[in-house]
Amino acid sequence: MTQGTPSGQSGTIRGGRRDWTQGSVLHNLLSLSWPMVVSNLMLILGPTIDMIWVGKLGINSIAGVGAAGIAVQMQVTAMMGLIMGVRAMISRHIGAGDIAAANHVAQQGFVLAGAVAVIMAAVGIFFTEAILGIFGLEPGVIAEGVPYLRINFVGGATIIFRLMTDSVMQASGDSMTPMVTGVVYRVFHIVLCPFLMFGLWIFPEMGVSGAAITNVISQSLGFVLALWFLLKGRTVYFDLSDWRRRPAALPTAPDVTLADSPSRW
Repeated sequence: MTQGTPSGQSGTIRGGRRDWTQGSVLHNLLSLSWPMVVSNLMLILGPTIDMIWVGKLGINSIAGVGAAGIAVQMQVTAMMGLIMGVRAMISRHIGAGDIAAANHVAQQGFVLAGAVAVIMAAVGIFFTEAILGIFGLEPGVIAEGVPYLRINFVGGATIIFRLMTDSVMQASGDSMTPMVTGVVYRVFHIVLCPFLMFGLWIFPEMGVSGAAITNVISQSLGFVLALWFLLKGRTVYFDLSDWRRRPAALPTAPDVTLADSPSRW
């Protein structure tokens, strides 16, 4: 997010500096949205890929991972609420030409993401069996689902930080880079999953745990790539030099929407 950009210019993409508030609305909408569709597709492909490989392990594994996958999807849905709020606030500031405030919102978004990750990890450590027990599963099925669910919850930080990084770029006008990183980490997931599950080559046989670990590793790869793009300024400029609580930088007008409620921090 380039500092000193005047109102009326997006200033979010180094080089071209495209202003998404100018030109054809339909063209801009399609140009921004189709990479987001691909990015979301890469996100929801995770459980499907796991189930394809888990199907070779037996009925209990299929049922356990299937039930755990529902809980994982609920986890991601909860994360998306925070992501959407941050995205809305950043977009608003970018459109208003207030790049400093947009950068501040992004910083606070990462702080909140860290807090959510800690909560999710705690849920995964202490309540995994209870969550799967809600489905009324047999003990053998629960035994297969517990490690998959626990690893995904404890490793949920990789997911929410990747989503937050993607959201900062998308809200600032760059939806292409998150799509590219999404394709990279998901292809990596597809390739690595059978190696960890079935003990191929030099890897140990880990069963359903291998599927969950693969997901965490691939999400970590996606986050590292996206963060590299973000910090290097190859997409939008994310500045860490002003990392502090600064409520005055956020909107306080009476017409602020619910999405802007974090401005009261």
